[in-house]
Amino acid sequence: MKVKTVALSDIQLVDELYPRQKVDNIHVLRLMDAYRADPSSFPPLRCDPSLRLIDGRHRYEALKRLKVPEATVVIEPVSSDLEFFVKAVEANITHGKPFAPYDLTTIAVRLLDEFNYSPEATAALLRMPLQNFENWLKRRVATSSVGLYRVSLKAPFVDYGGTTIPAEVETLNRYSRGIRLFHALEEIRRQLMDEKVRQSFVELLADKRDYCQIVQTFVTVLAKLIEEAHTLQKKQRRKKQRAPR
Repeated sequence: MKVKTVALSDIQLVDELYPRQKVDNIHVLRLMDAYRADPSSFPPLRCDPSLRLIDGRHRYEALKRLKVPEATVVIEPVSSDLEFFVKAVEANITHGKPFAPYDLTTIAVRLLDEFNYSPEATAALLRMPLQNFENWLKRRVATSSVGLYRVSLKAPFVDYGGTTIPAEVETLNRYSRGIRLFHALEEIRRQLMDEKVRQSFVELLADKRDYCQIVQTFVTVLAKLIEEAHTLQKKQRRKKQRAPR
């Protein structure tokens, strides 16, 4: 393997072979702090000879946001898209931010269906005993009634595991964040307690008018939910007061 310094702008992102659902912006902010503290400790990125990024997407995003012009990369030979994808999965299984359950399910389905990878090799790659892997996959995957292909299920939809789902459920599953509403609200509250994260959101909203509109709609809906909850609490208190003792 060869190590060299390249322009960050020359590195190519291959979204169709990226094993995660999305980039975690909170993790990127943490990596930006780590780079500011000690740039020399930042691990190199991993690329194929064409400078397609195999591993280090969050580090790449951190360097890009910090406007760092160059990055140290390790060049690895890659003979096919399958080998590229497997290398990307291996790198993230062994270090860095752990895969979310939905990411793991999607990786398994892609390897089995798209790349014709064997169940044994897939289970080994994901560090699972074969029997555990097969049972886990049954709970996390459904079949689409439209195309009769396998669908990776997100957290709110895992009750559909092993069944055939209609198009409407598949669509909802696809666009769901995979977090139940109350947990999503709690996560927003927790993140906004961090001053740097708050400032990052402020800067983002200042540049993106459509994001401002989304947040305004969210706040309006949330305010209505709070009002309804207060009304319900008042009704419950009145009912308790009227109840015979």
